Amino acid sequence: MFGYAAGLIRKVWCFMLEQKQRELVERVCERTLAGKLKWERTIEDGVFQVALRGFCVRLRRAPTDSGTHEYVFDVFNDEAVLIDELVVEFAGVQDIPGHELWLKARDAFDHVRRSVLSVDQALEKILQQLG
Repeated sequence: MFGYAAGLIRKVWCFMLEQKQRELVERVCERTLAGKLKWERTIEDGVFQVALRGFCVRLRRAPTDSGTHEYVFDVFNDEAVLIDELVVEFAGVQDIPGHELWLKARDAFDHVRRSVLSVDQALEKILQQLG
């Protein structure tokens, strides 16, 4: 449904996020963890999306060269054009700005993945089969 418009978007890392971008990431994370957003799978493995009025936010996890992950919030408009890409990268040190945001993004992604893929239900069925 939504694709990437090559060359039309800029990457914005967590320590460089503007106030509105940081607020968007924080609100998406908070509402996700509160169970207030209805996330769904996409055709891409490990990419989830939530539809909002006139927009769509996709969340994905990407490995980094340092062995951690960054969390990417892609924002699409109602014409399926990627209008912003917000990258929340691991800060490495708890005192560095952005570390708390990375933790929120990590928790939100894990929550989305586990709920959309019904991980807990699958594990319970496997445990029942194993006795």
